[in-house]
This record gives sequence, structure tokens and C-alpha cells, in this order.
Amino acid sequence: NITEITPDIFKEFLNVRCLTKDQLELFRCEDRFLWVDGPAGSGKTIAMLGKIIDIALNKPPHERILIILRGGEYTPAPKRHLKLLSEIKEDLTCAEIVYDHRKWDGDIREKLDKAQNLLSQQLKDSSAKIVLLRLVTCLINSIHSLITRYFNHIFVDDFQQLFEIAAFDIDTYPSCAPKNILSQGLLPIVKNSSTNNSTLWVLCDNAQVGVIGL
Repeated sequence: NITEITPDIFKEFLNVRCLTKDQLELFRCEDRFLWVDGPAGSGKTIAMLGKIIDIALNKPPHERILIILRGGEYTPAPKRHLKLLSEIKEDLTCAEIVYDHRKWDGDIREKLDKAQNLLSQQLKDSSAKIVLLRLVTCLINSIHSLITRYFNHIFVDDFQQLFEIAAFDIDTYPSCAPKNILSQGLLPIVKNSSTNNSTLWVLCDNAQVGVIGL
């Protein structure tokens, strides 16, 4: 299932010499909304990174990319992605924004309001071509309009981790159950597809749901 037809982007930026047929099909996919489910090690993240680099290098300069993933201060994946994408090209900027409502004072609704205000300002102020949004927590006010206002291409890596932490947050604050990244951030992008031009790729390993530590 290995193909010899590997785009140069993978060789030059990811040090990958061979792709599987599935990886190549994923990289070449032009679907606006895409759900990718596969086990760890299947190569879906490599295909995603190749797609991100391809968009960053070949799409018009005004088209921007948002990568959403869950991660704490020492989570390795966000650090790896940020380092790799920051080294693509000298004038191609990549920045990280961290969301964590827990650092604010007040009750949970006040915390969410303060966290959203900061996130809104950070997204507005950032001019980076690629922004990595690292979610320490997943309780959040509505942000889909912010996402589609500033970004043309959205990628979600390890969706199952967002699902798990969102479930944990909802269990902790049941009154805020609807306020999570899934219902307030991702689903509305698809539901309101006629009023935005954003693309959305979601990568998931369903086999890990219920296994990931919270």
C-alpha cells in the first residue's frame, strides 16, 4: 500500500519519502468538509501537515490557516507542530494562542466571558499565516464567527482529545454544557456553511475515546 508518487512538499519539509495510497488520496482531497478517522500511526497527521504546508505556500497570501488541538503546557504535539510550521519559510509566520478559562477569577460564566474577550483580541491582533490554537480547556462561548472571520482553512488534530476534555468540563460545570468547542466552535461552521467560505478538516482516532487521561 506504499506509493512512490510522493509530492515534494513531504520530502522537503517533513522528511517523508513515501506515502501510502490513503495518505496521498487524503492530501489530494479537495472536499470542503472532511472527517478522517484512523488509528495512531496511520499517517493522518502527516497528510494533514502536508496539506497545511501546501496551502500555506500555494494559496493566496490573504488565506489563513487555523489548527485547533488540545494540549497542556508540556503536551508534545503542539510544540512539534509549531516548530515544524515555523520553519517552512522565513516570511511565512506561525503563532500559538493558548486558551484556558481557568486562569480567570469569578464564577464560571465570568471566566468564560473574560477568556473569550482575550481570545477574540488575540485572534484579531494576530497577523500570522498559520495560527495554532491550543485549548487547555474546552468550555468556551460561541467562537465560530470569530474563526470564520479570520481563517479560511481550519484543521482539528486529535479530535478525540477535544471530545474527552469537553465531556470532563461539561461534567464539572453541567450548567454550561452547551458552551463547548464542539457545539460553539466546530459544528456551526458546517451548519452555517452557506454564510462562510471556510474549509474544515477533522482528524480523529475513535479507538482512543475513553482511553485518554483527563
